Amino acid sequence: MLIVSVSYTLLPWKSDFVVLDDMDFNEHILVFDFEPHDSNYSESILMELMEVFSDSTEHGKLYLNYPTVESFKDIRSLDDETSFINSTVTLEIVKRGYKEHVDEKARITQLNHIKKIDKKTGSRLLDLHQQKLTFITKLAKDSNEKYHQLCKKQCEKLKKEKIIWVVNTSILHLLDEYGSMP
Repeated sequence: MLIVSVSYTLLPWKSDFVVLDDMDFNEHILVFDFEPHDSNYSESILMELMEVFSDSTEHGKLYLNYPTVESFKDIRSLDDETSFINSTVTLEIVKRGYKEHVDEKARITQLNHIKKIDKKTGSRLLDLHQQKLTFITKLAKDSNEKYHQLCKKQCEKLKKEKIIWVVNTSILHLLDEYGSMP
């Protein structure tokens, strides 16, 4: 589990160390991988978590990556929207090792090193993942329900077809927060 909290206030009167608690953070961002092969996986609990963790300033905002954080680079071409929008991964590949699967088929070498992604490429990645989110959910990009709806659609697709769409929602936090690539 990775929890990233941003926009915190340091306590300047503490010179040796800083003690932080929930009051020191304006936002709580939770980033998880969708792990349907895990023995503890429960669709109902997952949907409840999406409901509870839907606001970064209250309990926190949950971003689920489908299937894992490596999904941001699971793309054939930055110019082939149709291929990306339709890209899925089987449950069997997720079980065997999705990270290795992505590393084996990586076609855009720049994406293998996140520090080498320039603003143009980063903006295009955000745009593609946003388009895919909108395509799957049929909701506007400013909808408060988009991530909850995506989770519901992913669970339905998994149940029916044993596949899920490849979507990285953690990078979409940049769009939610800033409206574009900073």
